[in-house]
Amino acid sequence: DALASSSLERLCRTVQISNAGIVPGSGVGNDRAELCERTLGAPVIAIGVPTVVDAANFSCDEAARGMFVTPRDIDASVRDISKLIGYAIDLALHSGLTVEDIDTLIS
Repeated sequence: DALASSSLERLCRTVQISNAGIVPGSGVGNDRAELCERTLGAPVIAIGVPTVVDAANFSCDEAARGMFVTPRDIDASVRDISKLIGYAIDLALHSGLTVEDIDTLIS
């Protein structure tokens, strides 16, 4: 999921992994139905990456309140972090698999 961060330095640079589930939209005040073991009836592993930051965190301008900012190169950043997460999951679940093996499989 895309997460909101309070730090510009964390945008597209950290990965949050949790077995407690996730509430989509909660970081930007647009809460949706919770996705967790209780609501889905199965264990959940939620993976999120901060892709937006509240502009009020780095601006004194009152108009910045409630405005969310994303990096200019967000498409490339999401593509790169998605690839990293995908590779990490593949390598964790398939012993003996190498990065080169994954490259061959997805090319």
